[in-house]
Amino acid sequence: MIELAKEKVRQALNWVKEKVRQALNWVKEKVRQALNWVKEKVRQALNWVKEKVRQALNWVKEKVRQALNWAKEKVRQALNWAKEKVRQALNWVKEKTKPIFCIVICIAVILAIHFFGIITWFENYIQISKEVKITDIVSTLVTCSIFFFGYQISKAQKNIAKEKLKLDLFDRRYKIYNAFKNGGGALNKKLDENEVTKIMSRMYDGYQESLFLFGEEVYDRLYHIYLAIQSLLVNTGQFNYLKSFPHDDDLYKNEIQPLVQKMRQDRTKIDEFYHDIDKIFSKYMSFEDLNIK
Repeated sequence: MIELAKEKVRQALNWVKEKVRQALNWVKEKVRQALNWVKEKVRQALNWVKEKVRQALNWVKEKVRQALNWAKEKVRQALNWAKEKVRQALNWVKEKTKPIFCIVICIAVILAIHFFGIITWFENYIQISKEVKITDIVSTLVTCSIFFFGYQISKAQKNIAKEKLKLDLFDRRYKIYNAFKNGGGALNKKLDENEVTKIMSRMYDGYQESLFLFGEEVYDRLYHIYLAIQSLLVNTGQFNYLKSFPHDDDLYKNEIQPLVQKMRQDRTKIDEFYHDIDKIFSKYMSFEDLNIK
């Protein structure tokens, strides 16, 4: 009877050992599978990050290439514009001074044709001392006439240059005004990225030139409104990106809520600027009030 009990205990111990061994093997297998799954997920995550970095680098390269091409195009356009303006100015000056030159030439021709008649007239109707030569008097009159008409031509050319400078100043100021007047279109969600980039580029060039064309006061306003629009564009993209995540209280409190508050501040600043934009530019855009020394 005792032997039978011992055998049963031994069998029970062997069964327990077997079950424990099987359980340990099962746990080892599950741990191995879990480690393999984690390795696979890490590998996939690394590959995803590499792909995103590669795409980001390609995007940056493309944007840099586009920016360089845009800059080259702007320089080329600026040079062509300058050449055209110089050509137009020269043609305009020639056209305006042509009648004056014609008058001078006509007077000179008339004096040359009637030179001896003038001398005879002086000899017949004016009593002049024999010591004074008639030719000297006529030469003096001709010289004074030429000097007078030369002075008139110089004065006319000065006025023409001043009016041309006023017109160029007005055109350049109006270009900046128009760039910021239409700058709010960058916030239009229907525009593609290239159109937004063009609008922001025109505003950037405008506020850079405004310091020399308007003064520090207008430059400061344009600079800060440019930054506000740029900030609103960037934050809007970030906001749309964060909205794609599942709802999370910490994410909303630490990321989304401050972002929304900054977007509201930028929007308020932009609305106030566009409400006063005509008032800001009006005193600089009156053609009659442009003072050119």
